[in-house]
Amino acid sequence: MAVEHDNSFQAGSFYDTSSYYLTTVQVADFDHDGNPDVALTTDSSTLIVFPGRSNGSLGAPQYFLEQRTVGWSALGDF
Repeated sequence: MAVEHDNSFQAGSFYDTSSYYLTTVQVADFDHDGNPDVALTTDSSTLIVFPGRSNGSLGAPQYFLEQRTVGWSALGDF
C-alpha cells in the first residue's frame, strides 16, 4: 500500500498466488532494475517472484518449482 501526500493509504492490490500456503516473503531488487521485487516461497516447493514495476505495482508472477520443500529463505548480495 502506498502512502498519499496527506499520509493516508492508497487502496491495496490483490496478487494471486494460486492459493499456495506461503512460508516466506522476501523483498529486494532481484533483477537490478531499481524496483523492489517480491519473492515468496510456499509449502509446495514453489518459489514465486513478482517483478516490481516503476509505478510501484508488481508484474506477472514467475513460478519456479524446487526439488525439495523450501522451509526458509534468505537474501544475499554476492
